[in-house]
Amino acid sequence: PPPSDSTPFDPHDLSGVWDYYNKIPGQGIYVTPSKDMPPLTPWGKAQFDANKPGYGPRAQPGGNDPMLECNPTGIPKILFMVLPHEIVQTPDRTYMFFEREHAWRQIWTDGRGHPKDLEPTYMGDSIGWWEGDTFVVDTVGFNDKTWLDFYGSPHSDQMHLIERYRRLDYKTLLMILVVDDPKTRSEE
Repeated sequence: PPPSDSTPFDPHDLSGVWDYYNKIPGQGIYVTPSKDMPPLTPWGKAQFDANKPGYGPRAQPGGNDPMLECNPTGIPKILFMVLPHEIVQTPDRTYMFFEREHAWRQIWTDGRGHPKDLEPTYMGDSIGWWEGDTFVVDTVGFNDKTWLDFYGSPHSDQMHLIERYRRLDYKTLLMILVVDDPKTRSEE
């Protein structure tokens, strides 16, 4: 029989092919990291107002979503795509392979820190470790050429992303994101 929620699993093995499923009411397939927009700095508000999505509830003809120009989707937006991605774990790295754009990322799990002289990229530099049954991913070193979501939520090159993954059962992987970006988001 096919695997079910009660099929035995190793909570420290995230390997497999995963589909994103959004359980935030009212968002549909166009998701954002947060149901409610956090307060934006003046710079962040200006960026958000200038962003014109080609998809989703704020869609406009001739939108300026970087995806529409065939630029990489980037992290975290690619995690919200309604396309599968595969996680492969090795002793010193965890890889994510995305159906979208055939993109991939590596998460170093060998105890290293982030390099001091990072060149900004679409995926940033990721390191990971286990806290109990939760896999924590810390990513810095982003460029500012992507959006967080389909709503046009901006981020800067100062973004620091923390992802937490926990396998709830054989078929369910919980993902929690924390976006820290002082240039874009205010503390108010």
